[in-house]
Amino acid sequence: MDTALPQTIRGYAADEWNKLIDRARTYLAGVAQERRTTTYKDLQEFLSVDRFTIAYVLGEVTKREKDDGRPSLSALVLYADRPIAGDGFTDWSKRNEWLSPSADDEESYVYWLKEMHACWVRWG
Repeated sequence: MDTALPQTIRGYAADEWNKLIDRARTYLAGVAQERRTTTYKDLQEFLSVDRFTIAYVLGEVTKREKDDGRPSLSALVLYADRPIAGDGFTDWSKRNEWLSPSADDEESYVYWLKEMHACWVRWG
């Protein structure tokens, strides 16, 4: 008898986690099709997750998109009070070397704008 607990990711069973990532990707692709942005809060509410989980969701969506040669849909998710992506977007991009680890603020900003535009072109 196997008594091992199922693998969990951020408290979600692997299949639930994958469904959550798919829902987030579908939502963000819809945002891209409309050539607009969304906020972290709106995405959190849509997915019914907390503010800590949303960072991991966006990281996984980005990784999967980049692995498949597509732009980062997480570039479309902005702060509610500032029209810019969060620090996690830049940090994740640097950590995965999609953006130079030594990129300064200006380079990071330009990279974010290019990713956002590429999403609109790809899905819009």
